[in-house]
Amino acid sequence: MSACARPLALDTLLAYWRRELAESEVGGVEEHTFACAACARALDDLARLADGARRATRSATLRFHLPRALADRLAQDGLQLRHYQLAPGDRVPCGVGADDDLVVTWLRVAAAPGERVDLAYCNPDGSIARRVADVPLSSDSAEVAYAMPGSVIRSYPSMIVRLRLLGVSAAGERTLGDYTLEHTGYQA
Repeated sequence: MSACARPLALDTLLAYWRRELAESEVGGVEEHTFACAACARALDDLARLADGARRATRSATLRFHLPRALADRLAQDGLQLRHYQLAPGDRVPCGVGADDDLVVTWLRVAAAPGERVDLAYCNPDGSIARRVADVPLSSDSAEVAYAMPGSVIRSYPSMIVRLRLLGVSAAGERTLGDYTLEHTGYQA
């Protein structure tokens, strides 16, 4: 397969695949991809990547950080999302439904500029059981978003989940907030 002399931009292929391309541009993209094996393959690779991500999101034990814009896009694409939003100190009852593909928890936080944010899972006594270093912090809304597949959460028993966000800098470490989820378990 030969390389394309004038490859279509990834943004253009993505907009075409998502059916967001201006109607006046659709014909040109289709004409180009029908004639160009390299760009047709790039479009096919993009579609396979998106389908794989969708399958992993719905069925795997995938845990990931999720910006609001992407959560909104996934919901528009038909994924059923359950949302929880917590401020430091909040204690929220939570659950999962039979049709929930993803459960997204947004933790509001006030981190200092340049401060790394770590997410810690805490034991009942407050000690850290597990820590995820350098979680992405949404710069526009000062929150950390954590998503888990509904299939995983449906397997959890009723329990209390304690989360802590920690700010880490050259000056040391500080607690940015503690958050508690009262998971009721899945009731079919």
